[in-house]
Amino acid sequence: MKPPILELELLRERISALFTEHPELAEDTEFRSDVIEGQTDTFEILENLSNKIIGEKTLQLGIEARAKDLATRKSRSELRESALRKLCLQILDMANLRTARLSEATLSVSPSPPALRIVNAEQIPDQYWRVKRVPNISSIRAHLLTGGEVGGCTLANRHDILKILVK
Repeated sequence: MKPPILELELLRERISALFTEHPELAEDTEFRSDVIEGQTDTFEILENLSNKIIGEKTLQLGIEARAKDLATRKSRSELRESALRKLCLQILDMANLRTARLSEATLSVSPSPPALRIVNAEQIPDQYWRVKRVPNISSIRAHLLTGGEVGGCTLANRHDILKILVK
């Protein structure tokens, strides 16, 4: 099997030779497509590549679904762990124990660190506030698209994207 770069170089040479030999291909897109399909491996290569793209997208969707399932499972496990910890604390409290040495673990009760509770946020001094300043991308883009100007911003050149329809 040839390395993909060599196949693409050969393909580029064949297509270039076709355009040189048949300049009329520049005007008629349907004829150009038919000639390229008949004289080169272009469509076979594109078929293989699109199948691989579809396979990768399917894999990504499967991973995403599995990740959601695992996140749900993790969340349930965290809830069970929390409930079990509370039950252990209750049992130690009922037995008036601060420590229990077991065969594989030692359980000990210690006070939690003090938690912050904000009673009135308006009384908090400025030095204890965090302000996150970020550009409003959608608002800037909308304004630029209507012909407006925003200092320090411009619309970038668009690039081609590949769309694959499988239905």
